[in-house]
Amino acid sequence: MPDQADQLRSRLEELRWRRAKVIAVASGKGGVGKSNFSINFAVALARELNRVLIIDFDIGMGNVNILVGKSSHYTIADHFEKAIPLHRLIEEGPSGVHYIGGGTGLSQLLHVDRHQFERFSTEFELILKQYDYIFLDMGAGYSEQSIQFMMAANEVFIITTPEPTSITDAYSMMKFLAKRTADVPFYLICNRALSRASGEETLSRLAEAARQFLNKEVFLLGVVPDDSSVGEAVLRQIPFIDFDPKAGASLALNELLHIYLGKRSKEVSQGDSFISRIRRYLFQHR
Repeated sequence: MPDQADQLRSRLEELRWRRAKVIAVASGKGGVGKSNFSINFAVALARELNRVLIIDFDIGMGNVNILVGKSSHYTIADHFEKAIPLHRLIEEGPSGVHYIGGGTGLSQLLHVDRHQFERFSTEFELILKQYDYIFLDMGAGYSEQSIQFMMAANEVFIITTPEPTSITDAYSMMKFLAKRTADVPFYLICNRALSRASGEETLSRLAEAARQFLNKEVFLLGVVPDDSSVGEAVLRQIPFIDFDPKAGASLALNELLHIYLGKRSKEVSQGDSFISRIRRYLFQHR
């Protein structure tokens, strides 16, 4: 039987190699419930004893803290503009989920210099070892800056609705990303579907378009129905899976979670890290 010292060495070795999975959550257009999905999915993961961090990367429109009824002392922009250490930006949200708020100054990430980036990368590497999952809640649409972070992520969740404009914009997002990198897995979620059938049809259309025109296989994660309890939960500034665990949206989200956990291991490949990839993308043309 291993003694306490052996157990401690084993735990330290585990911590040495552990690295959080970085998931970018994106949408082709605004108003599809992307941030709300991120929060509720993160809460569901935390209930499975995972350590989860959300970083609000929405340029000028960050609202993660508002959705959870919290105030942010600092935002991610403060790290780059004022050199506030990353660990001081972290706030505690519902169910033990941690978050870093967004801010209008985030647009300055486009002009981050190497000194700023090296400080960020050093501190972010430490954070990667403290969590199982880190969600990057990206702004709607895409910019050169946001695409670089999505390309560096381990996975990209793309949120759409059955609306034709939302489907078109989600496909445009996939097309733009697929042209830049073939390595990042795409997970598709249809939110606010009036019926399961319409949501599944939406996902099937996007998957077929990706397969036919982008030569890209995608994961269909599932459908979250349009549900009045979601709007009520937003008004009360609490996650909808806490507000009404038996509501259709809550049950569907838990189903999505178990599909996700069944499809993919939370272990991350020890190849190129998020930091090494984002370094390459940020500075390759400079």
